[in-house]
Amino acid sequence: MTEENKMKADLTKLLAAGMLAFALCAPTVHAQDAPKMKMTTPVPQGITTADSVETRLGTLRFTDGFPDDATVKKVQCK
Repeated sequence: MTEENKMKADLTKLLAAGMLAFALCAPTVHAQDAPKMKMTTPVPQGITTADSVETRLGTLRFTDGFPDDATVKKVQCK
């Protein structure tokens, strides 16, 4: 492989990693701008979601499948 081809391959990998990081972080940036609303629709009994999940980041907590503020901060990209 020539030096120029190696540089192109490295640049391609770098760009792919940057796009992946952006794709993972972009939804959390927009989600912060959404207004906090109280759900009024009852959750059907046939649907079950975990109230908490143990991960390497710590305990992630959810209400009706939605993360609480502390969970959002734990998984947020900086």
